[in-house]
Amino acid sequence: RNGSGKSNFFSAIEFVLSNEFSSLRVEQRCSLLHEGSGPRPVSASVEILFDNTDRRFPQDCDEVSIKRSIGAKKDQFYLNSKLASNKSEVVGMLETAGFSYSNPYYIVKQGQINSIACCSEKDRLRVIREVAGTEVYTEKRKGAEKELADTDTIVAQVGDSLRMMADRLEQLGDEKEILEEYKLVDRKRRAVEFAIVEGDMMEAKLKMENTESDLSEYEEETSKARERLEKENFDVEGGKRKLAKLKGQYKVLVGDLTEMQGVIEKLTMSKEALELKLGDWRNETAGHDGKKDKLDESRTQLDGLDDKMGEIGSRMLVVMGQAEARKEELALLEQDRNQMFARKGRREQFGTREERDTWINKEVRIIEEQLEFKQIQILELSKTLQECRDLLRDGKSAMEARRLERNELEKQTEIASTSLMEDLLRKADIARKLTEKAQGTNVLRQTREELAEEERNLEHKLKTIPGMRPVLAGHESIMKVLGRSSKRLQDGYYGMVVDNFGCPDKMTTAVDETAGMKLFNHVVETDKIATELLAELNKQKLPGVFNFMPLNRIRARQYDYSMADSHEAFPIMEKLDYDEDLVGIISFVFGKTLVCRTMDTVVRLARTSNLDCITLDGEKGSSKGVLSGGYISRERSKMANYTRYQTAVGKHGEVVQEIEQGEEEIGRLEEELGLVSGEVERNQNLLARNESILGKLVANIKVMLDDDKDLERKCLEEDLRRGKMITDQKLMEATLAGFRQELEVDINSQLTLEEKHKCDILVKKIENVRSDYKKQCSVTDELESEKTGIEGKMVGVRRDVEELVGEIRKVSKMDNEMEVARLELDAASLLLKKELKRLDVAAAKELKYNEEMKTVQGEVEMKETNLAELREVLGEESRRKEKLFEKKLHLQNSIKKLSTKLNSLGGVQPEVLEEYQDCSRNMLGKELQKIQKKLKKFDNVNKKALDQFLTFTEENARLVERQNLLMEDKTRILNMINVLDTKKNEQILYTYKQMDKNFKQVFSLLVPGGQGQLILTGGTEGETEADQMENAVGLTATVSFSGGQAMKNLDQLSGGQKSVVALAFILAIQKCDPAPFYLFDEVDAALDIEHRRAVAAVIHSQAGEAQFITTTFRPEMLKSADRCFGVMFRGKASHVVAVGKEEAVDFVQDDDIQN
Repeated sequence: RNGSGKSNFFSAIEFVLSNEFSSLRVEQRCSLLHEGSGPRPVSASVEILFDNTDRRFPQDCDEVSIKRSIGAKKDQFYLNSKLASNKSEVVGMLETAGFSYSNPYYIVKQGQINSIACCSEKDRLRVIREVAGTEVYTEKRKGAEKELADTDTIVAQVGDSLRMMADRLEQLGDEKEILEEYKLVDRKRRAVEFAIVEGDMMEAKLKMENTESDLSEYEEETSKARERLEKENFDVEGGKRKLAKLKGQYKVLVGDLTEMQGVIEKLTMSKEALELKLGDWRNETAGHDGKKDKLDESRTQLDGLDDKMGEIGSRMLVVMGQAEARKEELALLEQDRNQMFARKGRREQFGTREERDTWINKEVRIIEEQLEFKQIQILELSKTLQECRDLLRDGKSAMEARRLERNELEKQTEIASTSLMEDLLRKADIARKLTEKAQGTNVLRQTREELAEEERNLEHKLKTIPGMRPVLAGHESIMKVLGRSSKRLQDGYYGMVVDNFGCPDKMTTAVDETAGMKLFNHVVETDKIATELLAELNKQKLPGVFNFMPLNRIRARQYDYSMADSHEAFPIMEKLDYDEDLVGIISFVFGKTLVCRTMDTVVRLARTSNLDCITLDGEKGSSKGVLSGGYISRERSKMANYTRYQTAVGKHGEVVQEIEQGEEEIGRLEEELGLVSGEVERNQNLLARNESILGKLVANIKVMLDDDKDLERKCLEEDLRRGKMITDQKLMEATLAGFRQELEVDINSQLTLEEKHKCDILVKKIENVRSDYKKQCSVTDELESEKTGIEGKMVGVRRDVEELVGEIRKVSKMDNEMEVARLELDAASLLLKKELKRLDVAAAKELKYNEEMKTVQGEVEMKETNLAELREVLGEESRRKEKLFEKKLHLQNSIKKLSTKLNSLGGVQPEVLEEYQDCSRNMLGKELQKIQKKLKKFDNVNKKALDQFLTFTEENARLVERQNLLMEDKTRILNMINVLDTKKNEQILYTYKQMDKNFKQVFSLLVPGGQGQLILTGGTEGETEADQMENAVGLTATVSFSGGQAMKNLDQLSGGQKSVVALAFILAIQKCDPAPFYLFDEVDAALDIEHRRAVAAVIHSQAGEAQFITTTFRPEMLKSADRCFGVMFRGKASHVVAVGKEEAVDFVQDDDIQN
């Protein structure tokens, strides 16, 4: 579709390849940055990939990429993803591949066909000249013209110089005779001066020897002073490090002291609070010591009262039964008496027996009904009484069960309380152990940090030694590989050489200087193991330096130590401690070295024993005669630093292991503490639950006691009611019996004697029974009163028991809390004691650190004072040495000047010099003054006349030769200009002929039967082709589309015909200067169908030699295309998508329909 951005892809290719976008300003580069969705990009790039299988580009690869990247501040080219040094590198590569900057017509943009068709004849001729590459000739001609102008200038200057030189040579010829006379006197002067200078130089050399001797002495003194200075400086640095370490430890200790004081203050306050709390509890529980005895007495008293209450109850039941019996008997007796008196009054009541009997029968029926009802009531009451008694029995059983349950709970509570105390003791003990272990672990952690810092410092110091950083990296890499390797590799690796032997401290310098970097070679069992390790190291790309010593490849060598006197020298291996299996490695590294006590012994034995010798200070003498040495600081010793580093690593590892063990122990104690805390919590919960249940049981028992009392009272009342009903029943039965007996006898107005006697007996019996009844009631009242008193006492005692139980329970709880508080107090006291002890230790450490810091500070200050004095001495020595150096330099300069002066005097004739050999310095000076006076008359003589004459003669010859060379150069440049002009014209003419030929061919292909020709304008008839080309002012095309008359005026052609002519012109240019590929952007837009087909055929015919990329909206071009691509606009960006031919044809047809 139009507007989808297909031309942008052509512009992107031009952006990389053509010269159109070569120089872009900042705003132009920013305007090229694509604005799509999201933030504005800061850079953009175009990359073109070329097929280089034919090696068109001078690159040994099948594909070549050229990329150009721009931003607001950059414009860079990349060749195969590598930044190009400059644009010329890219241009040169493109020119090599066939992309000519003078012929940009391998890219034909939209509208370019029309511009070619409508351009002037002059512009067409300019195009021919550009294609011919005349710019190259023009640039070369400008360079030749500039060189010719420079040569003319130089020729004129040389001519002026030659004229001046001839005048000067003529003048110098007259001065030569006077100069000969001057030379005779001057020879004497030079001889005298030579004698004087030679004497002065001998004197200066003698002074020089004395000065060098003094310097040598000062050098020895300065060397010793420097050694002392370095040692003092090392001590000062060590003291400062120690002081800094002490200050750090002191700072940490002060922090610990502050923390400990805070902890002690808190512990003291906690201890005082616990002591006050325990004191209050003791005061509160002081009066409760006899509470348990009192409770036992109260419970015993309660049991006694309960027994007495039971006894009284039993007695009351007996007495009340007897009273009820007497009452019943009394009622029956009174009933009999009353009936007797009632029978006596019947006569008065009834007139006849029948009336009486009728009434009696009526009363009998009533009584029988009442008796039957009474019996039913008695049965119901007996049932109710039995139920009440059963409830009372069940209640007593339940209460007894509650009491047993309460007793069991009290036992369980006591057991739980005991278990709780034991668990609390265990918990306190574990907490104490945990605190001690945590404190110890914290101390170890602090030590670990100090050791880690020391290890880091030593490692950094070791890495600063030249060559040690890659060695340590290599050792770390090997350890990493071995950590993941098989046991065979691990067993076959023995570590570094330095790890496999030991030596006395005083031997460290000698060992270090003898072995050098061999100390850090890796010892392995076989070379196969070394190979496997190296393969794994390379595979993982691990860093470091790796030098292996396989035991199977290195054999122990025997050296002759017979020349070494044990008092003066000894083999270094004698002082080394190593495994016999490693004797080959140790012999290889140290076997050839003797340790000597003096440097003289080193020099002597190195010369005679064919062994390397070394002193304990590291001064060496090799068997080859090379001596080396000087003061070697232990601070730069590889072995000493490595040993210190390994010691620090070992200590750090041990402390880390101890910390890990401590942390494991802390974890175990914390786990155990958690378990014990769980047990404590469970026992506390059990106690709380038991106390809650116990409280409920006590309340329940109290309720049950009240219920039992109510039931007992109810049973008693019901029993009394039943007794009363039974008495009423007996009375009614007696009444009924009396009535029935009365029915059997007549009505009498008087009692019979028997009845009277019986009545008297009844009266007496009634009186006796009443008297007994009253006594029984009196006893019952007494027992009731006694029972009430006992019940009151029981209520009071029971209340006392409950109060005592509550107080004892409270006291027991307080005892438990007191025990817990006592445990906390003991723990706090123990912890306080330990913290106080730690505080005392820390205070002692603080005092010790203060003393040590003062001591170290004093030592550092003293050593700094010594350093300052040494520096002052060295400064003074240095100043003296500088003076000697200045004197030496002055003498050297004097000797040099004298030597130069001797050399400047030139060769002095010996016979002249012998005249002044025995003369003193003063005599020579006087003789020199005389000669100087003679030379004064020659002051105006040109002393250099002869030299100048020779010099000017040589210069004149050189200038003549230079003039000849310049004239040759001028001739050469003029010839070159003529050649360039000729070649330029020839090239333009050749290009024109090729263009004309190509134009005819291409036009005949585009327009079958048509003809075309390119004609120069502006020339005259009769001129040669070369002259016509040189005098031409334009180029026109004559074409014929029908084979008839050619039309010279292209303006008379239609737009399509102009496009055909312009396209033929461009294709002719391309055939003159072929390119690897061509870009055509809608070149067929203005053509009709026949011409489009012809263009497609021409392009297809040339596609075998170059790649053609064209854009079109016409189907004719698609038929000849090898591949088709569609350009679509999506998401504010253009996309190129490969499509099939049919899809491309549909795409073009759809576009035609839409248009």
